[in-house]
Amino acid sequence: MAIECVTNDKLRDFRSILSSNLGDVFNKWFRGHHRTFSFLKNGKFIPENRLVYNPIVQSQGSSWHFPCEGSRWLCIKPESK
Repeated sequence: MAIECVTNDKLRDFRSILSSNLGDVFNKWFRGHHRTFSFLKNGKFIPENRLVYNPIVQSQGSSWHFPCEGSRWLCIKPESK
């Protein structure tokens, strides 16, 4: 069973009481489950798609990956000598 909740404060009060380790785990979970909506002038709303990746800077070995617009990533690695 999937549990969904609606909040307009991104659960900031809840996050503030978590320990740093649990807060990090919660933030990672939240980024993968956070949904946003576009509201139309007629009062209806359109849910936007969830991200299928973690939108923070990521590293792999000596390479760093930075999220850009859309689903593009910028990869930076040191020059080989």
